[in-house]
Amino acid sequence: MKRIFHRSEMQKMLAQRNGYLVLAVGGLLLAIIQTIIIFMMVGRERIVIVPPTIEKSFWVSKNHVSTEYLSEMTAFLLI
Repeated sequence: MKRIFHRSEMQKMLAQRNGYLVLAVGGLLLAIIQTIIIFMMVGRERIVIVPPTIEKSFWVSKNHVSTEYLSEMTAFLLI
């Protein structure tokens, strides 16, 4: 009887250990995926300074800005 009880307890502990192991491995994989995504996003951030009052619509891309943006910023910085 004791042998059956110990065997069932051992099976419960192994099942519990395996469950926690799956959670730990899943968390580790998620952390690795997030790290890869963060390294892929490095250098993609943008900082756009906008004047306090906008009179005309303008656009800003990675390497270019519209002439409206330049004129608005020029007027803002000169004042």
